[in-house]
Amino acid sequence: MPRQLFAAFALSAMAACSGCSSLSTFDYEYGTNVTDQQLAALVVGQSSSQDVAKALGNPERKGKISGRSVWSYRYIRSPAIPFVGLKQHEQIVVFEFNDDGTLRKTRKKVITGDAS
Repeated sequence: MPRQLFAAFALSAMAACSGCSSLSTFDYEYGTNVTDQQLAALVVGQSSSQDVAKALGNPERKGKISGRSVWSYRYIRSPAIPFVGLKQHEQIVVFEFNDDGTLRKTRKKVITGDAS
């Protein structure tokens, strides 16, 4: 009986530890993660607002600055377990369009900080 109990405990411990490496699957994520490859595929002066929407979906915010349309996409990833050396990741990507809807300018700001 003690041998079976020990075996059950050992198997439980191994299963629990194997889950530790996959805790990132439980990270909190919000928004649209715009990758560098996606951003590079959207060419200033050639891509349209429809191209951006097709590639990334609807933006979190739409607005106007100096009469030009501006779209922004925000993404946040926070680690499932704070205070263990993992960092929170946040990025904001902004697209500015000309009056005819062609892409005029892009900006990407990445903010990385403690997940506390």
